[in-house]
Order: sequence, then structure tokens, then C-alpha cells
Amino acid sequence: MALLTQITVPQNNDVTVGLTVLEEDDATPQDCTGLTPVMYVKASQNSDDTRAVTLTLGTGLFWVEQNAGLLTAVLSHALLANAGNQWWRLDLADASTPPNITSPMFGPLTITPC
Repeated sequence: MALLTQITVPQNNDVTVGLTVLEEDDATPQDCTGLTPVMYVKASQNSDDTRAVTLTLGTGLFWVEQNAGLLTAVLSHALLANAGNQWWRLDLADASTPPNITSPMFGPLTITPC
């Protein structure tokens, strides 16, 4: 089950957001060993992913403890330049071809003026 997660950050700042991927019970951290994360930040929930800012492993996304589903997303001041509401989604892909992709977390991204 995907977890709706609100993220609120200050405008024009570099912000690191801690994320914990949970099992379907929404309580137990998920072992994400072998999974590759991708985070999309876009204008709205229904905006096309091809127009999103994409954070990938090593470029904005970093595992803290992969076997416990802990990662950080580094949101740059350039990404947070405009106050307002956006949307984000975290996808996890396995190593199969084509990959199986799940979206365990998503939600509003609110950028507040400083």
C-alpha cells in the first residue's frame, strides 16, 4: 500500500528530507535490498513524469540503511525556488527486465516562502 506523505520545506533552501519505506502494514520498515529508488517532483499529481524533476540514486537520493528502507532526498534550492504546491512520488524498481516498479510513497510538496 502506498503511503501519502506531506513534505513541507522552506523556499530557496537546500533541504535534506529523510524517508522511510514501509511494508504494507504502514509500520514495519521495508527491506529495500536490490531496489533502485527514483523520486519525481512535479507540478501536480496528474502531471506527466517526463516533465518532472527526477532524483536518482547518487543524484539527489541516497540510501542511509537500504535493508531498513531508510533513504534521504536532497532537494536543492533551485528546485525549491518558487513557493507553492507541487507533488512528489517515490518509485522503487527491482532488477528484473523489464523492472517491476512500485510507488510506496507520494504526496504534496509544499514550498513555503521564507
